[in-house]
Amino acid sequence: METKKLGGEEKKEMIMVVIGIVLSAIVLLVLPMILVDGKSENHVERTIRCFAVNPVFLVALGIAAGMRIKKRWFVPVMAAVFFVLGEMVIMKGRLLGEFALIGLIYIVLASVFMGVTSYMHDAKKKPDYKAILKKSLLVAGIVNGAGILFNLLSYFTLGMILLGIPTGGADCQGSFGFGLYAERTFPITSQDDPAASGTSSLTFDPLGLFVSCAVVFVITFAILSIREISRLNRH
Repeated sequence: METKKLGGEEKKEMIMVVIGIVLSAIVLLVLPMILVDGKSENHVERTIRCFAVNPVFLVALGIAAGMRIKKRWFVPVMAAVFFVLGEMVIMKGRLLGEFALIGLIYIVLASVFMGVTSYMHDAKKKPDYKAILKKSLLVAGIVNGAGILFNLLSYFTLGMILLGIPTGGADCQGSFGFGLYAERTFPITSQDDPAASGTSSLTFDPLGLFVSCAVVFVITFAILSIREISRLNRH
């Protein structure tokens, strides 16, 4: 009976690892190639994918791996490798060094949350996670609300949002952060419409808002959990 139970646990663990690897391949390798599919991906789309969507996925992967860190530690590493391979195909080998550095950052990011999750999972005394969850949601709401107000103020006074990731192309400059995206267009040559010079726009970015809320929530939850676990297991 004991052997069957152990075998069942090993089989379940193998399935979880396979699911993690398959999801990583889909999100970081297959989907980007399908979405681009020979089209030129603009700078904004690539920035959102590399610095918003992918990091959130790697954090989630690190948390899942931290539940069984000895058996799942390599899954985030494989995810980063999938990312680099996908970018090599999309960019036809260009900027390989830059994307390899981003892949390394992904590994570090996932490793941090993997270690934090492992520490929380193995603690003898568990904190009240419901109370920590409520506090983390409150902090995420306050931080993102303050970020939106600050960016609205900076946009209507300076014409740009200051708390965000800058983007740029041949004919526009922009910045997105806390669910807002501000873009400013300008002419490239004299043949362009002069009226386009300095034209600015502000749009709502629901994906960006979700990402910023998720980042603040996860970081706050991890910090509060570690502090409470340390306090409970001090003696």
